[in-house]
Amino acid sequence: PTNSKWGFFPSASVAWRVSEEPWMKWSEEWLDNAKIRLSAGSMGNGNVSPYSYTSEMTVSTADDIVLGGSYPSYTSVGSTVPVSLTWEKSTTYDVGLDLDFFNNRLSVSGDYYRRYTTDMYTASVALPAVYGTGSPKGNNAEMKTDGWELSLSWRDSFKLGGKPFDYSIKAMVWDSKSVITKYVNDTGSLGTVKGFIENGGSPSSYYVGMTVGEIWGYTVAGLFRDQADIDSSAIHDFVQASDKVTRPGQVKIADLDGNGFIDPGNFAVDDHGDLRIIGNQSPRYRYGVNLSARWNGIGLSVFLQGVGARDWYPGSDAGMFWGKYGRPFFALIPSIHNYTDDMYSAERNNWDTAYWPRMTTYQSNGTKNWTRLLEIPNTRYIQSAAYLRVKNIQLDYSFPKHICSAIRLQGLKIYVNAENLFTFTPLHKYAPNFDPEGLSYDSDFASAADGYTYPILKSVTVGVNITF
Repeated sequence: PTNSKWGFFPSASVAWRVSEEPWMKWSEEWLDNAKIRLSAGSMGNGNVSPYSYTSEMTVSTADDIVLGGSYPSYTSVGSTVPVSLTWEKSTTYDVGLDLDFFNNRLSVSGDYYRRYTTDMYTASVALPAVYGTGSPKGNNAEMKTDGWELSLSWRDSFKLGGKPFDYSIKAMVWDSKSVITKYVNDTGSLGTVKGFIENGGSPSSYYVGMTVGEIWGYTVAGLFRDQADIDSSAIHDFVQASDKVTRPGQVKIADLDGNGFIDPGNFAVDDHGDLRIIGNQSPRYRYGVNLSARWNGIGLSVFLQGVGARDWYPGSDAGMFWGKYGRPFFALIPSIHNYTDDMYSAERNNWDTAYWPRMTTYQSNGTKNWTRLLEIPNTRYIQSAAYLRVKNIQLDYSFPKHICSAIRLQGLKIYVNAENLFTFTPLHKYAPNFDPEGLSYDSDFASAADGYTYPILKSVTVGVNITF
Protein backbone atom coordinates (compact mmCIF):
# COMPACT_ATOMS: atom_id res chain seq x y z
CA PRO A 1 0.00 0.00 0.00
CA THR A 2 1.03 3.61 -0.54
CA ASN A 3 1.50 4.26 3.17
CA SER A 4 3.84 1.24 3.51
CA LYS A 5 5.72 1.42 0.22
CA TRP A 6 8.95 2.65 1.82
CA GLY A 7 10.84 1.30 4.79
CA PHE A 8 13.72 2.49 6.96
CA PHE A 9 16.23 -0.21 7.93
CA PRO A 10 19.27 1.27 9.69
CA SER A 11 22.39 -0.47 10.96
CA ALA A 12 25.44 0.50 12.99
CA SER A 13 28.55 -1.14 14.38
CA VAL A 14 31.37 -0.28 16.73
CA ALA A 15 34.59 -2.08 17.62
CA TRP A 16 37.21 -1.71 20.34
CA ARG A 17 40.75 -2.98 19.76
CA VAL A 18 41.62 -3.84 23.32
CA SER A 19 45.13 -4.96 22.34
CA GLU A 20 46.04 -1.34 21.44
CA GLU A 21 45.42 -0.09 24.96
CA PRO A 22 48.56 0.91 26.97
CA TRP A 23 47.60 -1.39 29.83
CA MET A 24 47.78 -4.40 27.46
CA LYS A 25 51.55 -4.05 26.86
CA TRP A 26 52.18 -7.08 29.08
CA SER A 27 50.64 -9.39 26.42
CA GLU A 28 52.29 -8.02 23.29
CA GLU A 29 54.75 -10.93 23.01
CA TRP A 30 52.01 -13.48 22.37
CA LEU A 31 48.82 -11.47 21.70
CA ASP A 32 48.73 -9.71 18.34
CA ASN A 33 45.14 -8.57 18.25
CA ALA A 34 42.11 -8.51 20.54
CA LYS A 35 38.99 -6.82 19.26
CA ILE A 36 35.46 -6.64 20.64
CA ARG A 37 32.69 -5.95 18.13
CA LEU A 38 29.11 -4.78 18.64
CA SER A 39 26.56 -4.34 15.88
CA ALA A 40 22.85 -3.85 15.39
CA GLY A 41 20.90 -3.65 12.19
CA SER A 42 17.63 -4.38 10.48
CA MET A 43 16.63 -5.63 7.04
CA GLY A 44 13.30 -5.50 5.27
CA ASN A 45 11.57 -8.19 3.25
CA GLY A 46 8.76 -7.18 0.94
CA ASN A 47 8.72 -10.39 -1.09
CA VAL A 48 4.95 -10.95 -1.21
CA SER A 49 2.62 -11.40 -4.15
CA PRO A 50 1.88 -8.10 -5.89
CA TYR A 51 -1.40 -6.30 -5.19
CA SER A 52 -2.09 -8.39 -2.09
CA TYR A 53 -3.30 -5.17 -0.43
CA THR A 54 -6.23 -4.73 -2.82
CA SER A 55 -9.28 -6.88 -3.53
CA GLU A 56 -9.08 -8.66 -6.88
CA MET A 57 -12.05 -9.72 -9.01
CA THR A 58 -10.94 -12.28 -11.57
CA VAL A 59 -12.67 -12.23 -14.96
CA SER A 60 -13.38 -15.64 -16.46
CA THR A 61 -15.23 -17.01 -19.48
CA ALA A 62 -18.13 -19.40 -19.05
CA ASP A 63 -17.93 -22.67 -20.98
CA ASP A 64 -21.44 -23.96 -20.34
CA ILE A 65 -23.58 -20.90 -21.20
CA VAL A 66 -24.16 -19.24 -24.58
CA LEU A 67 -25.59 -15.71 -24.82
CA GLY A 68 -25.96 -14.00 -28.20
CA GLY A 69 -23.99 -16.74 -29.89
CA SER A 70 -20.90 -16.53 -27.66
CA TYR A 71 -19.64 -17.53 -24.25
CA PRO A 72 -20.19 -14.68 -21.75
CA SER A 73 -17.60 -13.34 -19.35
CA TYR A 74 -18.24 -13.24 -15.63
CA THR A 75 -16.54 -12.34 -12.37
CA SER A 76 -16.94 -13.36 -8.75
CA VAL A 77 -16.70 -11.88 -5.29
CA GLY A 78 -13.39 -10.13 -4.74
CA SER A 79 -10.70 -11.60 -2.51
CA THR A 80 -10.41 -10.54 1.13
CA VAL A 81 -7.54 -8.17 1.91
CA PRO A 82 -5.49 -7.98 5.13
CA VAL A 83 -6.13 -5.24 7.66
CA SER A 84 -2.60 -3.98 7.10
CA LEU A 85 0.35 -4.93 4.91
CA THR A 86 3.89 -3.73 5.45
CA TRP A 87 7.50 -4.84 5.31
CA GLU A 88 8.56 -7.88 7.27
CA LYS A 89 11.49 -6.70 9.41
CA SER A 90 14.45 -8.64 10.78
CA THR A 91 16.52 -6.90 13.46
CA THR A 92 19.77 -8.48 14.61
CA TYR A 93 21.98 -7.66 17.61
CA ASP A 94 25.47 -9.14 17.54
CA VAL A 95 28.47 -9.24 19.85
CA GLY A 96 31.75 -10.62 18.56
CA LEU A 97 35.33 -11.23 19.63
CA ASP A 98 38.44 -11.55 17.42
CA LEU A 99 41.77 -12.81 18.80
CA ASP A 100 45.12 -13.39 17.10
CA PHE A 101 48.12 -15.02 18.82
CA PHE A 102 51.74 -15.94 18.17
CA ASN A 103 52.46 -13.66 15.22
CA ASN A 104 49.01 -14.30 13.76
CA ARG A 105 49.52 -18.04 13.52
CA LEU A 106 46.53 -18.75 15.76
CA SER A 107 43.26 -16.91 15.13
CA VAL A 108 39.98 -17.20 17.01
CA SER A 109 36.73 -15.46 16.08
CA GLY A 110 33.34 -15.83 17.73
CA ASP A 111 29.91 -14.23 17.51
CA TYR A 112 26.68 -14.46 19.43
CA TYR A 113 23.55 -12.90 17.98
CA ARG A 114 19.85 -12.51 18.60
CA ARG A 115 17.46 -11.77 15.78
CA TYR A 116 13.88 -10.55 16.10
CA THR A 117 11.71 -11.08 13.03
CA THR A 118 8.52 -9.03 13.19
CA ASP A 119 5.51 -8.42 10.94
CA MET A 120 5.95 -11.86 9.39
CA TYR A 121 3.65 -12.51 6.44
CA THR A 122 1.50 -15.42 7.64
CA ALA A 123 -2.09 -16.63 7.96
CA SER A 124 -4.68 -14.67 9.89
CA VAL A 125 -7.72 -15.58 11.97
CA ALA A 126 -9.77 -18.34 10.35
CA LEU A 127 -13.04 -17.11 8.84
CA PRO A 128 -16.33 -19.06 9.02
CA ALA A 129 -17.16 -21.12 5.92
CA VAL A 130 -20.30 -19.08 5.26
CA TYR A 131 -18.14 -16.02 4.62
CA GLY A 132 -17.37 -17.45 1.19
CA THR A 133 -13.63 -16.93 0.98
CA GLY A 134 -10.49 -17.72 2.92
CA SER A 135 -8.61 -15.54 5.35
CA PRO A 136 -5.89 -13.43 3.73
CA LYS A 137 -2.29 -13.45 4.83
CA GLY A 138 -0.94 -10.40 6.64
CA ASN A 139 1.73 -9.20 9.05
CA ASN A 140 0.58 -11.45 11.88
CA ALA A 141 3.56 -13.28 13.41
CA GLU A 142 6.89 -12.78 15.17
CA MET A 143 9.91 -14.99 15.77
CA LYS A 144 13.08 -14.88 17.88
CA THR A 145 16.32 -16.54 16.77
CA ASP A 146 19.40 -17.11 18.93
CA GLY A 147 22.59 -18.18 17.24
CA TRP A 148 26.34 -18.30 17.48
CA GLU A 149 29.37 -18.83 15.28
CA LEU A 150 32.92 -19.87 16.14
CA SER A 151 36.00 -20.25 13.97
CA LEU A 152 39.51 -21.38 14.86
CA SER A 153 42.50 -21.36 12.52
CA TRP A 154 46.19 -22.22 12.74
CA ARG A 155 48.76 -21.62 10.05
CA ASP A 156 52.51 -22.17 10.21
CA SER A 157 55.58 -23.21 8.26
CA PHE A 158 58.69 -25.24 8.99
CA LYS A 159 61.61 -26.78 7.11
CA LEU A 160 61.25 -30.31 5.78
CA GLY A 161 64.16 -31.71 3.80
CA GLY A 162 65.58 -28.23 3.54
CA LYS A 163 62.43 -26.86 1.91
CA PRO A 164 59.52 -24.95 3.49
CA PHE A 165 56.47 -26.95 4.47
CA ASP A 166 53.44 -24.63 4.72
CA TYR A 167 50.22 -25.83 6.28
CA SER A 168 46.99 -24.45 7.71
CA ILE A 169 43.95 -25.73 9.57
CA LYS A 170 40.66 -23.86 9.91
CA ALA A 171 37.56 -25.16 11.70
CA MET A 172 34.16 -23.46 11.82
CA VAL A 173 30.99 -24.35 13.71
CA TRP A 174 27.72 -22.47 13.94
CA ASP A 175 24.22 -23.01 15.26
CA SER A 176 20.87 -21.26 15.66
CA LYS A 177 17.43 -21.94 17.08
CA SER A 178 14.21 -20.10 16.25
CA VAL A 179 11.16 -19.82 18.50
CA ILE A 180 7.74 -18.48 17.54
CA THR A 181 6.81 -15.57 19.83
CA LYS A 182 3.57 -14.48 18.16
CA TYR A 183 1.12 -16.37 15.95
CA VAL A 184 -2.60 -16.41 15.30
CA ASN A 185 -3.42 -19.72 16.98
CA ASP A 186 -5.32 -19.03 20.20
CA THR A 187 -6.25 -22.69 20.73
CA GLY A 188 -2.66 -23.95 20.42
CA SER A 189 -3.73 -26.38 17.69
CA LEU A 190 -1.10 -28.74 16.28
CA GLY A 191 -3.17 -29.24 13.14
CA THR A 192 -5.62 -31.84 11.95
CA VAL A 193 -4.81 -35.54 12.03
CA LYS A 194 -4.37 -35.67 8.27
CA GLY A 195 -2.33 -32.48 8.09
CA PHE A 196 -0.17 -33.52 11.02
CA ILE A 197 0.75 -36.87 9.54
CA GLU A 198 1.26 -35.52 6.00
CA ASN A 199 3.72 -32.97 7.38
CA GLY A 200 5.86 -35.73 8.83
CA GLY A 201 4.83 -35.06 12.42
CA SER A 202 5.39 -31.32 12.06
CA PRO A 203 2.50 -29.19 13.34
CA SER A 204 0.54 -27.86 10.37
CA SER A 205 -0.12 -24.76 12.43
CA TYR A 206 2.47 -22.81 14.38
CA TYR A 207 1.93 -21.80 17.98
CA VAL A 208 3.52 -19.44 20.47
CA GLY A 209 6.53 -21.08 22.10
CA MET A 210 7.10 -23.53 19.27
CA THR A 211 10.70 -24.28 18.29
CA VAL A 212 10.82 -24.19 14.50
CA GLY A 213 11.36 -27.65 13.02
CA GLU A 214 10.08 -29.72 15.94
CA ILE A 215 8.67 -33.19 15.23
CA TRP A 216 5.82 -34.56 17.33
CA GLY A 217 5.23 -38.27 17.60
CA TYR A 218 4.68 -41.31 19.80
CA THR A 219 7.12 -43.05 22.12
CA VAL A 220 7.63 -46.70 21.17
CA ALA A 221 8.10 -49.18 24.02
CA GLY A 222 9.24 -52.00 21.72
CA LEU A 223 7.33 -54.79 20.01
CA PHE A 224 4.52 -56.79 21.56
CA ARG A 225 5.98 -59.94 23.11
CA ASP A 226 2.91 -62.18 23.29
CA GLN A 227 -0.84 -62.06 23.83
CA ALA A 228 -0.40 -61.45 27.55
CA ASP A 229 1.68 -58.39 26.73
CA ILE A 230 -1.07 -57.14 24.39
CA ASP A 231 -3.79 -57.70 26.98
CA SER A 232 -1.91 -55.81 29.70
CA SER A 233 -1.02 -52.83 27.48
CA ALA A 234 -2.98 -49.73 26.59
CA ILE A 235 -5.56 -50.15 23.85
CA HIS A 236 -4.09 -49.53 20.39
CA ASP A 237 -7.39 -49.18 18.53
CA PHE A 238 -6.08 -46.93 15.77
CA VAL A 239 -3.17 -49.20 14.85
CA GLN A 240 -4.94 -52.53 14.59
CA ALA A 241 -4.51 -54.65 11.50
CA SER A 242 -7.13 -55.15 8.83
CA ASP A 243 -8.76 -57.99 10.78
CA LYS A 244 -9.00 -55.77 13.91
CA VAL A 245 -6.57 -57.99 15.84
CA THR A 246 -3.34 -56.78 17.39
CA ARG A 247 -0.65 -59.43 17.15
CA PRO A 248 2.72 -60.13 18.77
CA GLY A 249 5.51 -58.43 16.87
CA GLN A 250 3.58 -55.25 16.15
CA VAL A 251 4.80 -51.92 17.47
CA LYS A 252 3.82 -51.11 21.05
CA ILE A 253 3.33 -47.43 21.87
CA ALA A 254 3.83 -46.12 25.39
CA ASP A 255 0.74 -44.83 27.19
CA LEU A 256 2.39 -41.66 28.51
CA ASP A 257 -0.77 -40.02 29.87
CA GLY A 258 -1.90 -43.22 31.60
CA ASN A 259 -5.51 -43.20 30.38
CA GLY A 260 -5.37 -46.75 29.00
CA PHE A 261 -5.69 -45.63 25.37
CA ILE A 262 -3.11 -44.56 22.79
CA ASP A 263 -4.49 -41.31 21.43
CA PRO A 264 -3.38 -37.83 20.29
CA GLY A 265 -5.83 -35.97 22.53
CA ASN A 266 -7.19 -32.93 20.69
CA PHE A 267 -3.96 -32.30 18.80
CA ALA A 268 -3.36 -29.19 20.88
CA VAL A 269 -0.45 -27.91 22.94
CA ASP A 270 -2.54 -28.25 26.11
CA ASP A 271 -4.08 -31.59 25.13
CA HIS A 272 -1.82 -33.81 23.05
CA GLY A 273 -2.54 -37.19 24.61
CA ASP A 274 0.43 -39.51 24.17
CA LEU A 275 2.16 -37.30 21.61
CA ARG A 276 5.48 -35.72 22.56
CA ILE A 277 8.21 -33.74 20.81
CA ILE A 278 10.54 -36.51 19.64
CA GLY A 279 13.00 -34.60 17.47
CA ASN A 280 13.73 -31.57 15.31
CA GLN A 281 14.23 -31.50 11.57
CA SER A 282 16.27 -28.27 11.55
CA PRO A 283 20.01 -28.77 11.04
CA ARG A 284 21.98 -28.00 14.21
CA TYR A 285 25.68 -27.59 14.92
CA ARG A 286 26.77 -27.22 11.32
CA TYR A 287 30.51 -27.27 10.79
CA GLY A 288 33.30 -27.19 8.26
CA VAL A 289 37.02 -27.96 8.34
CA ASN A 290 39.62 -26.79 5.82
CA LEU A 291 43.03 -28.50 5.73
CA SER A 292 45.82 -27.45 3.38
CA ALA A 293 49.54 -28.15 2.96
CA ARG A 294 52.21 -27.36 0.39
CA TRP A 295 55.77 -28.62 0.04
CA ASN A 296 58.23 -28.78 -2.83
CA GLY A 297 55.54 -27.97 -5.41
CA ILE A 298 53.09 -30.54 -4.04
CA GLY A 299 49.82 -29.17 -2.71
CA LEU A 300 47.01 -30.90 -0.82
CA SER A 301 43.71 -29.41 0.31
CA VAL A 302 40.80 -31.11 2.06
CA PHE A 303 37.38 -29.67 2.90
CA LEU A 304 35.15 -31.50 5.40
CA GLN A 305 31.56 -30.39 5.96
CA GLY A 306 28.68 -31.68 8.04
CA VAL A 307 25.79 -31.33 10.47
CA GLY A 308 26.07 -32.39 14.11
CA ALA A 309 22.38 -33.03 14.79
CA ARG A 310 19.26 -33.33 12.66
CA ASP A 311 16.25 -35.64 12.77
CA TRP A 312 14.31 -37.02 9.82
CA TYR A 313 11.17 -39.07 9.76
CA PRO A 314 10.59 -40.88 6.44
CA GLY A 315 7.61 -39.55 4.53
CA SER A 316 4.66 -41.71 3.57
CA ASP A 317 6.04 -42.18 0.05
CA ALA A 318 9.61 -42.97 1.10
CA GLY A 319 9.40 -46.34 -0.60
CA MET A 320 13.15 -46.88 -0.50
CA PHE A 321 12.92 -46.82 3.29
CA TRP A 322 9.59 -48.47 4.13
CA GLY A 323 9.49 -51.07 1.36
CA LYS A 324 6.30 -53.10 1.69
CA TYR A 325 5.69 -51.69 5.14
CA GLY A 326 4.52 -48.52 3.42
CA ARG A 327 2.60 -49.78 0.41
CA PRO A 328 1.80 -53.30 -0.80
CA PHE A 329 3.13 -52.35 -4.24
CA PHE A 330 6.43 -50.97 -2.95
CA ALA A 331 9.51 -53.02 -3.71
CA LEU A 332 10.90 -55.60 -1.33
CA ILE A 333 14.41 -54.32 -0.66
CA PRO A 334 16.41 -56.88 1.36
CA SER A 335 19.61 -54.83 1.13
CA ILE A 336 17.90 -52.02 3.03
CA HIS A 337 15.57 -53.78 5.43
CA ASN A 338 17.68 -56.86 6.05
CA TYR A 339 14.51 -58.86 6.58
CA THR A 340 16.37 -62.03 7.49
CA ASP A 341 17.99 -60.61 10.62
CA ASP A 342 16.08 -57.47 11.57
CA MET A 343 12.45 -58.38 10.90
CA TYR A 344 10.15 -59.95 13.47
CA SER A 345 8.95 -63.46 12.75
CA ALA A 346 6.59 -65.59 14.80
CA GLU A 347 8.85 -68.62 14.37
CA ARG A 348 11.85 -66.93 16.02
CA ASN A 349 9.73 -64.73 18.33
CA ASN A 350 12.54 -62.15 18.17
CA TRP A 351 10.47 -59.30 19.60
CA ASP A 352 13.42 -58.12 21.68
CA THR A 353 16.03 -57.98 18.87
CA ALA A 354 14.06 -57.22 15.69
CA TYR A 355 14.10 -53.68 14.37
CA TRP A 356 11.29 -54.08 11.85
CA PRO A 357 7.88 -55.22 13.16
CA ARG A 358 5.63 -57.99 11.98
CA MET A 359 4.71 -57.60 8.32
CA THR A 360 0.98 -56.82 8.10
CA THR A 361 -1.50 -55.48 5.59
CA TYR A 362 -2.80 -51.91 5.61
CA GLN A 363 -3.98 -50.71 9.00
CA SER A 364 -7.69 -50.16 8.73
CA ASN A 365 -9.34 -47.58 11.01
CA GLY A 366 -9.80 -44.28 9.19
CA THR A 367 -8.11 -42.71 6.19
CA LYS A 368 -4.99 -44.22 4.71
CA ASN A 369 -2.73 -41.42 5.98
CA TRP A 370 -3.73 -42.14 9.56
CA THR A 371 -3.83 -45.86 9.44
CA ARG A 372 -0.37 -47.09 8.48
CA LEU A 373 1.27 -47.25 11.87
CA LEU A 374 4.85 -46.75 10.76
CA GLU A 375 4.00 -43.47 9.00
CA ILE A 376 2.91 -41.97 12.30
CA PRO A 377 6.15 -40.39 13.60
CA ASN A 378 7.56 -42.35 16.51
CA THR A 379 10.80 -42.71 18.42
CA ARG A 380 11.62 -46.13 16.95
CA TYR A 381 11.81 -45.18 13.29
CA ILE A 382 12.91 -41.56 13.45
CA GLN A 383 16.31 -41.32 11.80
CA SER A 384 19.39 -39.26 12.56
CA ALA A 385 20.42 -37.24 9.50
CA ALA A 386 23.64 -35.96 11.07
CA TYR A 387 26.61 -36.46 8.79
CA LEU A 388 30.24 -35.78 7.99
CA ARG A 389 31.11 -35.45 4.32
CA VAL A 390 34.48 -35.24 2.64
CA LYS A 391 33.29 -32.48 0.36
CA ASN A 392 36.46 -31.86 -1.59
CA ILE A 393 40.01 -33.22 -1.87
CA GLN A 394 42.55 -31.78 -4.28
CA LEU A 395 46.10 -32.94 -4.89
CA ASP A 396 48.26 -30.92 -7.25
CA TYR A 397 51.84 -30.52 -8.40
CA SER A 398 53.38 -27.30 -9.73
CA PHE A 399 56.45 -27.89 -11.88
CA PRO A 400 59.61 -25.93 -10.99
CA LYS A 401 60.34 -22.69 -12.83
CA HIS A 402 63.38 -24.04 -14.65
CA ILE A 403 61.35 -26.87 -16.18
CA CYS A 404 58.60 -24.45 -17.24
CA SER A 405 61.19 -22.11 -18.80
CA ALA A 406 62.77 -25.00 -20.70
CA ILE A 407 59.45 -25.71 -22.43
CA ARG A 408 58.68 -21.97 -22.78
CA LEU A 409 55.89 -21.84 -20.24
CA GLN A 410 55.34 -19.47 -17.32
CA GLY A 411 53.60 -22.12 -15.24
CA LEU A 412 52.51 -25.75 -15.39
CA LYS A 413 50.36 -27.54 -12.82
CA ILE A 414 48.62 -30.90 -12.85
CA TYR A 415 45.90 -31.81 -10.36
CA VAL A 416 43.34 -34.38 -9.28
CA ASN A 417 40.14 -33.07 -7.71
CA ALA A 418 37.48 -35.23 -5.99
CA GLU A 419 34.03 -34.01 -4.88
CA ASN A 420 31.72 -35.69 -2.33
CA LEU A 421 34.06 -38.62 -2.03
CA PHE A 422 32.95 -40.06 1.34
CA THR A 423 29.92 -39.59 3.60
CA PHE A 424 29.65 -40.84 7.17
CA THR A 425 26.15 -40.83 8.66
CA PRO A 426 24.01 -43.04 10.94
CA LEU A 427 21.21 -42.54 8.39
CA HIS A 428 22.79 -45.13 6.12
CA LYS A 429 22.27 -47.97 8.59
CA TYR A 430 18.62 -48.28 7.58
CA ALA A 431 18.40 -45.81 4.68
CA PRO A 432 21.53 -46.22 2.55
CA ASN A 433 19.82 -44.85 -0.56
CA PHE A 434 19.06 -41.48 1.05
CA ASP A 435 21.43 -38.55 1.15
CA PRO A 436 21.34 -36.60 4.43
CA GLU A 437 22.21 -33.34 2.69
CA GLY A 438 19.38 -33.71 0.18
CA LEU A 439 16.55 -34.27 2.66
CA SER A 440 14.20 -31.32 2.97
CA TYR A 441 10.93 -30.31 4.59
CA ASP A 442 10.48 -27.19 2.47
CA SER A 443 6.82 -26.91 1.45
CA ASP A 444 7.93 -26.12 -2.11
CA PHE A 445 9.87 -29.39 -2.28
CA ALA A 446 7.72 -31.71 -0.18
CA SER A 447 8.84 -34.78 -2.10
CA ALA A 448 12.38 -34.23 -0.81
CA ALA A 449 11.17 -35.47 2.58
CA ASP A 450 10.61 -38.81 0.87
CA GLY A 451 14.07 -38.78 -0.66
CA TYR A 452 12.93 -37.83 -4.15
CA THR A 453 15.78 -35.47 -4.92
CA TYR A 454 18.53 -35.68 -7.48
CA PRO A 455 21.43 -37.41 -5.76
CA ILE A 456 24.55 -35.51 -4.77
CA LEU A 457 27.04 -37.17 -7.06
CA LYS A 458 30.64 -38.13 -6.51
CA SER A 459 33.03 -36.79 -9.13
CA VAL A 460 36.75 -37.04 -9.85
CA THR A 461 38.45 -34.58 -12.17
CA VAL A 462 41.97 -34.73 -13.59
CA GLY A 463 43.25 -31.47 -15.01
CA VAL A 464 46.18 -29.42 -16.24
CA ASN A 465 46.74 -25.68 -15.80
CA ILE A 466 49.10 -24.14 -18.34
CA THR A 467 50.22 -20.52 -18.22
CA PHE A 468 51.90 -19.15 -21.35
